[in-house]
Amino acid sequence: MDVVVSFLQRRLGEKESRSVICYLSAVLMLSIVTLLNYFYYNALSPLLSILANEYRFNEEQRDYMLGSRLNSIFFLVGCPCSLLFSFIADSQNKKPIFIGISLACHMSSFLLQFCSSYSVLYCWRGLSGALITSTMPIFLSILGDIFPSSLRSIASVISSVVVGCGMLLGQTISGFLSAHFGWRFFFRIVSAVGILATCSLFYIRFPSKGEADGMKQVAKDDTEPLKSRDSEINEEVLEESMELEAETIRSDASILKYVFTIPSNMMLFLQGLPGTMPWGVYTIYLHNILCTEKKMSIDMASTLILSFGAGAAVGSAVAGVICGFLCSFNKSLLPVAVAVCYFVSLPLISSIFTLPQDDGMITFALHMFILVLIGLLLSIPGPCIRTMLMNVNRPHCRSTVIAISEVFNNIGRILGPVLFVYYCQGKSRIDAMMVISEFFYVAGGICCVLYFTYERDEEVVMEFIQGVMKELNRDAEKTAGMDRTSLDGQLTEYEAISPHPDSDADRGLGLTPSMSMESLRAAGEGVNVMIRKVKSALDELKRNSFRESEAKGEEAPLLSKTTV
Repeated sequence: MDVVVSFLQRRLGEKESRSVICYLSAVLMLSIVTLLNYFYYNALSPLLSILANEYRFNEEQRDYMLGSRLNSIFFLVGCPCSLLFSFIADSQNKKPIFIGISLACHMSSFLLQFCSSYSVLYCWRGLSGALITSTMPIFLSILGDIFPSSLRSIASVISSVVVGCGMLLGQTISGFLSAHFGWRFFFRIVSAVGILATCSLFYIRFPSKGEADGMKQVAKDDTEPLKSRDSEINEEVLEESMELEAETIRSDASILKYVFTIPSNMMLFLQGLPGTMPWGVYTIYLHNILCTEKKMSIDMASTLILSFGAGAAVGSAVAGVICGFLCSFNKSLLPVAVAVCYFVSLPLISSIFTLPQDDGMITFALHMFILVLIGLLLSIPGPCIRTMLMNVNRPHCRSTVIAISEVFNNIGRILGPVLFVYYCQGKSRIDAMMVISEFFYVAGGICCVLYFTYERDEEVVMEFIQGVMKELNRDAEKTAGMDRTSLDGQLTEYEAISPHPDSDADRGLGLTPSMSMESLRAAGEGVNVMIRKVKSALDELKRNSFRESEAKGEEAPLLSKTTV
């Protein structure tokens, strides 16, 4: 932890790093909860043969019923729900929404162990798609509220590492545990740990919306002293400062309209379709192809998938270095680096299936080495793309933007397995996988177009944030000037007093254009003297009236009518 603190202080300075350091516990617990949520993402991939035997499916039914069909319902339900929850999170408090989604995810997975029919498994897969895919945009948006723009690549890397590790660890652990304890044991253990981890978020402090960009809201407790001093003036100032963000951060259809007017957003959305089609095939069928076509055991295939995940973890770290370097050197080269990763990874993917099939350790080690390289290259685009998405969009719509991006990505993950099953009718499963992998070329070509739009779109967002920060600082200065201890200082700024124009014209008075503090105090003392004289005259009049009425035997009328 001390190493992280010292790193942040060197990168941001002591003052700017305080807001990030105070939320390190939130980053840690959010990462753990999101990691456990994504354990279920690929948990069924190593279970295709086991579930096929339990439900008595043949090979074609296995690929369709347990592969393409479950994957389609996962994303068909997940896409609109992810967009809906992210849209709500942009206008409401993100903490209860994230906690509620995570708890529902683990509770539904805990109940899955009691199912014994394919229909229940099918319904759970759709529900899990709605819950799992909804957590990532909110998680990344919260990280964007913690890390400033100079460290936003770190937020993207954290989300990519967490999501990637969750998917690969869940798949690997599911394969190992299911081979020895049955497939239900995995869901029993992970769901119990996930519920406990999610409940701990109730005691964690979350950042306010746009806090890392200087758009922190005024706390309610901080406004009470101001209201008690001067309710009329301070209410107006506080309404202006609290409504400033509401004016710029408005959750309605204008958010969607704004998102689709940014050229870089359109390119980033479109590249997600072909860029995720191969991933949809890898996550479902790669483990099973290694077991059937390559004649490997479940443990060996799970080990190779774990090596792929190790490469992906290293690639996510490399992506953070690349983002940091290119953002300081030439931001326009960032999408070009993504395209290069896509182009270089394709020859390595084809080499996996051209290696000889034997049980030797050298061949197995060569498979592992190539999969590490593939995982490294293919994991670099994800953090870079998320960094670009956050940098070209305003803070109030980042959750929505990430959700829209995930909608395009999920459509690609749906189309990939569907096309894979279609190509398998006339080709082998390996040939069908290679055809789907060539869509990486299309994604790389779209990323090259971003070279011409990305840097300008990011500059527009930075100009908007600077304008909002100036408004917030101006209102903060107004609020600070409300202190009674600085009353004299405020009055000296407003000494200029203009007489009423009618009275000056009628009487021809030569009033001075300003009044000093000494004159103001003297005028106040004169008013006090006049009030004391009027009071003395009324007291004297009351006494005289009392004496006269007493002499006549009447009640003094001034006792009931005169009030001093």
